[in-house]
Amino acid sequence: MDKKGSNRKMKKIRFKSLKKTVSPIGEGGNPWWGSNGPEDIKSVEDVYKKAIEVGVNLFHAGVQYGGGHQEEWVGNAIKDCREDMVISAQSWMANLEPDKLNLYFKQSLENMQTDYADIYNLQFANLDFPISKTMEAVEKLRSEGKITAVSVSNFPMTSLEKAIKYGKIDIMQIPYSLLWRQHEKDLFPFCKEHGIEIIASTALAQGLLGGKVRLDKVYNEGERKFIMAGDYKAESLYIVEKLRAIATEVGISLPKLSLKWLLAKPEISAALISARTPEEISEDIEAEDLVVSQEILDRMTVVSDELADMIPVYPDLYGNWKTFYKIRPQVE
Repeated sequence: MDKKGSNRKMKKIRFKSLKKTVSPIGEGGNPWWGSNGPEDIKSVEDVYKKAIEVGVNLFHAGVQYGGGHQEEWVGNAIKDCREDMVISAQSWMANLEPDKLNLYFKQSLENMQTDYADIYNLQFANLDFPISKTMEAVEKLRSEGKITAVSVSNFPMTSLEKAIKYGKIDIMQIPYSLLWRQHEKDLFPFCKEHGIEIIASTALAQGLLGGKVRLDKVYNEGERKFIMAGDYKAESLYIVEKLRAIATEVGISLPKLSLKWLLAKPEISAALISARTPEEISEDIEAEDLVVSQEILDRMTVVSDELADMIPVYPDLYGNWKTFYKIRPQVE
């Protein structure tokens, strides 16, 4: 059964690449991707305050979120407890040249009122710039004590295979949820072979598994939650309804049951969610302690398999193979 526990705090787990223990659920920046964030900034502060209060110490931040302000929001939230926090800063494909990378990294640290990043994530590869130069710049920052662990996300395999020649990738942030499991056959084995830990991003499928999106409701074409579904909105929402039925049957909310399924995967070390309210963060962390039978988890996997059978195998979640990831080798 689904029971509320407002006074609970998340347990912490050990990442072999970090010096700190980490909450298995972290807060990401996706609620304010490409936007200036909510009109009431206090709502962001309330989410981050509640997250810290309930034991979340993993925060992912980037200049792409909140019109460039999200890093500042994170910095304000953690300034009195920095050493207890695990901060994932982020670069962008346009900033992977060493001079730009160093400039933007310095700015990110200033925005977050810190002098180091626990994790530095390279978001999207630049296929036309030598990955060797990028990795050498990142490893220099690591040697200077400014980075503890190096992470990448949304890198095509050609970039990954060349990147590990020039530096160590400790963590991979992979879009992964009941609605997106495309990388089980390529990135999961790659990470296992090279000792790379996985953080699942878009763990609730950009809101599709959040419990509020319904098949019978009309949504605007521009709503971000549907990037996850791509050209398969109806199919995705059909699967959401089938998963909701299982959640109703066992008396657990859909987001909590979805997170429980994800955290039960042995390949996943932690998951990033994108809570917009203190209530959401309080509810979502309860997934950690849920007792759910393997039979229920297996039934959810079977439903998830239906969606995988409906859609093509895409190289990445965001459709980048149609644009800047058009098939060509990574410059080394």
